[in-house]
Order: sequence, then C-alpha cells, then structure tokens
Amino acid sequence: MAKEILKFFAFFLTISFISCAINDKNYSKKCKEKPVDFSIDGINYFYNGFLKDSTDKRATSWTIAREICKSYCSDLMSVDTQREFEEMQKMMEKHLIEYLWTSGHVCEKNNCDANSEPININGWMWLDKNIKMPPTNKIPPGWTFNPWSHTGHKNVQQPDNAEFDLFRRNESCLAVLHNVYDDGIKFHDVACYHKKNFFCES
Repeated sequence: MAKEILKFFAFFLTISFISCAINDKNYSKKCKEKPVDFSIDGINYFYNGFLKDSTDKRATSWTIAREICKSYCSDLMSVDTQREFEEMQKMMEKHLIEYLWTSGHVCEKNNCDANSEPININGWMWLDKNIKMPPTNKIPPGWTFNPWSHTGHKNVQQPDNAEFDLFRRNESCLAVLHNVYDDGIKFHDVACYHKKNFFCES
C-alpha cells in the first residue's frame, strides 16, 4: 500500500513538473514575442484585440484582462499622462474601439489612506504603478483637460458608481468609453465584471 502511494505521489509530481515547464515555456514565449502597437519614452503598449491567441484577444473582465497582460510580462495600461491618453485616443478612433479597460481601480483597504475620502474623488489608483490618481473632479497636473466624463448613466460627473444604485455592484474599475454617452473618449467608472478589450504596457 505504501509503495502504491509513493508511486502515485511520484507520478503526480512528474505531471505537475511537466505542466509547470509547459506553462513556463508558453509564458516565456509570450514575453519575448509580445507585439508593440505604439511606444512612449521607452514604454511599449499593445492592444489585446490584435493578438493572435484567440483566448487572449477576447473582451473580458478587468481581473482576467490584467492576468492576460501579466502573461506577456506586462500590466494593464495606466493613462496617467495626456500623451498616453492622446495615443490611446488615436487608436480608439482609428480602429473603432468602443471600450477599454485600464489599470485604474478604486483603492482598497490595504492601499487606501486617510486622504482617500471621499472615495469617488480621492480614492482612485493606477494599480500597475501603485500610485494614487489626482482628484477626479480636477484637471490632472500636466493635462489641459479633465479626462473623466462630465456625464454617464446618471447624467452626472464621473465617477458616479451608478451600478450600485441599480444592482448593488460597485463600479470599482476605470474604463475608457468611446462616445457611449455622446461625450467623446472619456474615463468612466465601471463594474469590473463587464467584458472589455484593453491595452497592456511594459
């Protein structure tokens, strides 16, 4: 009986090792062969909708989008400069992209601080860089406009956490919407389970 258990354990370890080796190989290949759709100051960006892998190119939830970016040794794009916004805007206009996830997310218990209230104004972060965003109701430093939309489902300034009023689901993730509310290309808070495409950066 003990020998059988040892044999099974050895078999399990062998299968696990092979599986890890295959995953590591695929991970390494993705990192080496990741595309570049545009670059800014040495940082490269790519749109997942152009990827060859049918799984990786699909629209998906914010959490899975971030996992896909990480499998390419990247992370979801933060849009913390006007130049990044403008490059992303060009791509959205050229390729008729309606929605995009970013790395933007409401702070949580482990990264909120005493100055995070009210959360809708002072509680947003770029999680890929773990940096706090400027207040959502002001023009960010170095920008000439506020990227957050002036409207949305509730016809009020974004972020508005509108889905909480409807379904008790927080809009904790930052998406860029392309004229969905006749507002041009703008930031909106969105519940993270929605499926959207995205840019990765590295």
